[in-house]
Amino acid sequence: MQVGDRNEQYNQYTYRLRTPHLDFAPILRRPDVRQRLAELALDPENHDKRAAVMEKLGARTWSVSRDAVELRAVRREDEHRSTPRAAAVSSATGAGEVRSFVVIRHSRNVQVGQHSRQYNDFAYVCQRPRIDERQLLLESPGLKEALVNVVIGRAAAATITDEVHRALHAASFTRPPRLRQQPGTIKGQDGVTVGRGSRAFDELRLTAEFNGRRLARDLGRETDVIAGRRRTLERDRNRAAGLARAVVRPDAKRHSGRSPQPPGPGTGF
Repeated sequence: MQVGDRNEQYNQYTYRLRTPHLDFAPILRRPDVRQRLAELALDPENHDKRAAVMEKLGARTWSVSRDAVELRAVRREDEHRSTPRAAAVSSATGAGEVRSFVVIRHSRNVQVGQHSRQYNDFAYVCQRPRIDERQLLLESPGLKEALVNVVIGRAAAATITDEVHRALHAASFTRPPRLRQQPGTIKGQDGVTVGRGSRAFDELRLTAEFNGRRLARDLGRETDVIAGRRRTLERDRNRAAGLARAVVRPDAKRHSGRSPQPPGPGTGF
């Protein structure tokens, strides 16, 4: 907390996602997506087929802007170490200005003065964040590419973990709403600056404790489904190719076998 005029406060808010659950199955199980994944699995070097899959996975199906991560309930990581403190600070006044008091209770790292700077780091734990997987894929091409490679059998499921961490670290999110305040009172807030001409600069970031075993298990089931569809497509293609080879042209019999011999001497009429 900072009290005084013409001060600057720099706050970093870090939100740690505790074991977020990612479920890509509803996206991967769409019939059009599965079909294109199976076709790509049959021909993995085909850039057009890969582009078609990427387009489907990254398609926006909504018109309203939304975030990839909804933090929901959060708590301070160090809230149990809070030390109650109360203070009354008299603000500096000049000629013709009215003297006022700021009462501070249950606060830490209180800075009083003018033309000062304060740097704060606040860390929070998010127990049950909600992830919008479709928006996460839209924001992270690297994760989308890794997901496709896993599902078509080009990469092991464990390889996607690093891309998930990168995607969550850069994901869009909105900080939790601040508590409603009574007039003249600020309660339950981190990073408060009070005074004329004072400014606060906030930086928000995400980190995640992600366990990839559950996601790897889920993706393993989807990989098996796509492998089965790939085998079906391959059988259908081979059967079609065999039928094409077996087709005999209409005039094939006419020109097959021995050619008729012209009549020799002493034959005919």
